[in-house]
Amino acid sequence: FDFFGMEATLFRSVYRNPATLGDIKMSFFNIVLLENEFERMLPSDFIMAFGSMTFVAVWMGIYTKSLFLTVCCTGYILFSIPVSLFMYKVVFRILYFDFIHVLVIFIILGIGADGTFVVIDAYKQSRLLLDDDLERLVYSWSRSTATVFNTSFTTVVAFVVTGFTPLIPLSTFGIFAALCITVNFVFVCTIVPSTVILWERWFVKDKEKGVEKSEVVPELKKENSNSSFEGHFKSKDEAKHTLDALVEGNNRVFEHYYVPAILKCKQVFVLLGLVIGILGVYGVTKVSQLTKPEQWFPEDHTQSIFIEKLILEFLSGEEGEYAEVTVFWGIDKVERDYPARYSGDTETYDDKVIFDDSFDITDFQTQLAIIKMCELLENRTCDEDTCGGFTTLLFPETNTYQGMCTMREFHNWWNVEKNFSVPLNSANETLFYERLGLFVVENPEMARHVGIIGGVVKFFSIEYIMTLKILAPGSEVQNYVDIMDNIIEKYKSFAPASAQSVDYSSPDFVEYALELSLQETVIKGLAITFPIVFVVLLLATGNWILAAFSVIAIAFIVVTVMGFVFAALGWELGIAESIVSIMIVGLSVDYAIHLGHMYTVAGKSEGFESREDKFHYAVLTMGPTVLAGGMTTLGAGAFLFGAQITFFGKMGVLLVLTVTCSLFYSLVFLMSVAAWFGPQGTYANLNRTCSKQ
Repeated sequence: FDFFGMEATLFRSVYRNPATLGDIKMSFFNIVLLENEFERMLPSDFIMAFGSMTFVAVWMGIYTKSLFLTVCCTGYILFSIPVSLFMYKVVFRILYFDFIHVLVIFIILGIGADGTFVVIDAYKQSRLLLDDDLERLVYSWSRSTATVFNTSFTTVVAFVVTGFTPLIPLSTFGIFAALCITVNFVFVCTIVPSTVILWERWFVKDKEKGVEKSEVVPELKKENSNSSFEGHFKSKDEAKHTLDALVEGNNRVFEHYYVPAILKCKQVFVLLGLVIGILGVYGVTKVSQLTKPEQWFPEDHTQSIFIEKLILEFLSGEEGEYAEVTVFWGIDKVERDYPARYSGDTETYDDKVIFDDSFDITDFQTQLAIIKMCELLENRTCDEDTCGGFTTLLFPETNTYQGMCTMREFHNWWNVEKNFSVPLNSANETLFYERLGLFVVENPEMARHVGIIGGVVKFFSIEYIMTLKILAPGSEVQNYVDIMDNIIEKYKSFAPASAQSVDYSSPDFVEYALELSLQETVIKGLAITFPIVFVVLLLATGNWILAAFSVIAIAFIVVTVMGFVFAALGWELGIAESIVSIMIVGLSVDYAIHLGHMYTVAGKSEGFESREDKFHYAVLTMGPTVLAGGMTTLGAGAFLFGAQITFFGKMGVLLVLTVTCSLFYSLVFLMSVAAWFGPQGTYANLNRTCSKQ
C-alpha cells in the first residue's frame, strides 16, 4: 500500500484506490488480505445509520412541531432494537448475528415513525370531536391501534416467512426484523399514547389545544360527548361537521390541492397506475438468474476488478481458475443440526453423517463401477457453448494437473507398482484393508478420498477439475449440473447395489444451490404472504371490493419495483433482490391499509354514504400521516446510498423505490379508484355479506 500510495479513509476502503506505476495500472487479489473486508467496511457503513436516525428525528420534529415528542418517540423507536435483541439472544437463544442484521435499523426507523405519526395524528384529530380526555384517548387509541396492528402484522408475516428459509443469515434476519417490528408495535400501543397525553398536558397551552375553545363544531362535540362514538352512525349534518373540523393544520394542503386534483383527474390517475403496473409486469419478465458473480463491493474495489476482469474476461487460464467436482460413494444423507447453526459458533455444530450400510468397497464389482465412473467423466464431451469454450466436461490434463481417479490409482498400485501375487479380485476383506491402508500411507494425497472409520471404508471419492470457471454465473453452472445428473443416472443403470449410493458436489454447485434456494424462498414467500395480506385487508377494511382494490395496488407496487430494477437498472435475481421481493409486500401494505381502513370507518362510524365523501374523510384523517411516514422511510433508506457494501446500497434503492411506489399507488391510484368506483354506503361490506348469509 505504501509503495503505491494507497490510503484508506473513513468512507473509502484502501482496496478501492488504484495501484498505478507510471502509465501501468495494476490489479492484485489475495483472499487472506480481503477476508476481513466486511468487518472493516461495516463501521463506515454503520455511520449511515446515524444519518438515518438524524433525518428521522429532524423530520419528526418538523411534523410534530414538538421537541418533547421528537426526543421521546425517536428514543422509543431506537429502544425497540435492544429490547428485540434481548429477546432474540436471551429468550430465543439465537446468537447468530451478521452484517445483514444492521439493515433492521433502517427498516424500523421508517416503520416506527409511521406508527408514531398515526397515534399522534389520531389524538390531535380527537380534539376536533371530543372534550373528555378519556373519550379522546379511547377514540384515538382504538383507531390507531387497529390500523397499526394491521400494518405491523402483515410486515411481521413477510419477515417470518423469510425466517423459514434454511439459509441461516437470511432466516435469522427475518426473525430479528419480525421481533423488532413486534416490539415497536407494543411501544406504539402503550408508551406513545401516554407520551402524547403528557405532551399535551405539559406543553400545549389551552388556546393551542385547538377547536374545543372555538366555535367551529360545538354541536358536533356536544353530541359526540353525549354518545358512544364506537359504532355510532352519525347523521349527514354530523358527518358534514366532521369534514369541516378536519380541515386544519396539515390537512389544509390536502383539502385545497390534493382532494380537488384526485376528484378531477381520477380517471387519468387510475389509467396511469395501470400503465405503470403493466410496464412493471413486463419488467419482471426480464428477471434472470445471475449471469455474473454476486458483487459485494463497489466496482472500483480490488475484488470486484479481479472477478470482472481476470476471471470473467480472460478466455482461459490455469487449472486453479476452474471448479473442482467430487464424486463420492457411501454417504446416505447428512442430518443437519439446524438449531446449533443459530448459535453462530461452528464448533457447536453436531451434524451427523449417515453412511450407507450397503456400500462395500471390498466388492470387486464396486471397484470396477467406480473406475467406470471415472471413464464416464473423462470421456464426456460437450459443445463449446455448453462447456465454456471447451469440448469436454473435464479440464485437460497438464504437467501440473491430473485427475484423481482414486480407485484406478489403487488398482495400478496393486497390480503394476507392487505387483502383488494375490490379484485384487481374489483378495479377502482382511488383505484388502491391509493393502489399502499401505496405499494411503504411501500416497498421503489420497487419504482424504478414502474414508476409513473404525477400520472400515465408510466413504470413497474421486476428484476432477471441470471446464467450469469458478464464480461462473448460474446459467452456466446449470449446464454442468445437468451433465453431472445425466452421468449419475447412466452410472446407476449398471452399477451394483453395493455402489448405488453415489452423489457429487462442488463449491460452485453449492453457490448455485444457494441461488435456487433464494428463488424458491421468493416464490413460497409471495405465495404465502399475498393471501395473508388479502385476509388482513379484508378484515381491516371490512369490504370485499376495497380489499380487492388494495391487493391489486400492492401487487402493482411489487411488480413495478422489481420490474424497474430488473429492466431499467439491469439487476439480476441475487441475494438482496430475493430478500426484498418478500419484504416489499410487507412494506407496501402499510399505506393501503391506513387509507382503506379509514375509508371503511367513514361509512361505518361517521355516516358518510357516497364514495366521494368516504374518500374525502379517508385522506383528511390519514393522508398527512401516510405522507409523513413515507418521508421518514424514504430518508432512512436514502442514507444507504452512501454505503460501501453494495448489498446495503441495493437495499437503499429498493427501500426508496418501494416507498415511492407505495405512496403513488396508495395516495394516488387506490384513492382515485375509491373516488371513481369505490363501494358506497355498506355495499360489499363483510358484516353485511355475513348477515345475509
